[in-house]
This record gives sequence, structure tokens and C-alpha cells, in this order.
Amino acid sequence: MDFLSIILAAIGWGREDAAKKADRKMEAFRLNAEVAGECIRAITLLDQGTASLMRRLQALYPGEPQIYQSCTDTLSTMRSQCQQIYDMAENNKASIENSGRWVDWDKAVRMTYQWRVTASAFVPHAEAILRQYEGVVAQQEQLQLNGAPQAPLRSFRSQRDRGWDAPPL
Repeated sequence: MDFLSIILAAIGWGREDAAKKADRKMEAFRLNAEVAGECIRAITLLDQGTASLMRRLQALYPGEPQIYQSCTDTLSTMRSQCQQIYDMAENNKASIENSGRWVDWDKAVRMTYQWRVTASAFVPHAEAILRQYEGVVAQQEQLQLNGAPQAPLRSFRSQRDRGWDAPPL
């Protein structure tokens, strides 16, 4: 009887382990899909914001293409980085579905969770950059409407802006 109980316990343990792995796999798949969704949201936001901002800049500074070119370069760089991460998420989706790549599903879920936390900052960061650009443009448009002499716009970067990865001052 003891032998039979050991075999039945082993079968039950195998089922429990398989269910745990399936749950971890689904969690990794869900987190990966959320990363892709955040990337799509950021790409859409950047596409929508860039078009109107460029029209306003071109109308405000018709003879100075370097001003709106630097703004376009910044926003297109952010967009291309989000597109690259979206492509990575799509490739990971196929890897997760085939499940031959990650043996340790706990580690895979931890890594995907960290990736998800990083991706959750894409949209707020893109909104902040667009808001900053639009604020500068609105200020210049207001000065132009008031008839004040238009000062050449040197840079969109504030003194505190030190890049994407820089720690706060």
C-alpha cells in the first residue's frame, strides 16, 4: 500500500508542477503583452503629438529648419526605440508560446515583470517631453501674438534635463 501511495503522490506532484509552470507561462505571456501595449500607446502618442507640433514649429520659425529638425529627431528617436521594444515583445511572444526557450518560468516571470515596469514609464515620459515642447511653442506663439520681438530659440532642453537615464538632480 505504501508503494501505491508513493506513486500516486508522485503523479499528483507532477500535475501540480505542470499546473504551476502553465500559470507562470501565462503570467509571462500577459506581462509581455502589456509591454507591447505600452509601446503601442507611446508610439501612437508620439505620432499624434509630433505632427501638430511640427506644423506649429514650421509656422512659427519658417526660415529655421534646424529648430524643428532637432525636435523631430528627438521624437523620432523615442518612437524608434519604442518600436524596437515592441518588436522584441512580439518576438518574445513566439518564444513564450513555443516555451522551449525558458526552462525556469519563475525567472522568466521576474524578468518579464521588470521589463513591464520599465515599459510603464514610456507613455508618461513621452507625454512629459511633448508637454515640454508644446509649452515652449505656446510661449513663443504668445510672444509673437503680443508683438514682442521674437528671440531666437536656442534649445528645447531645460537646464535640468540630462537625458533618459540620468538620475534626478
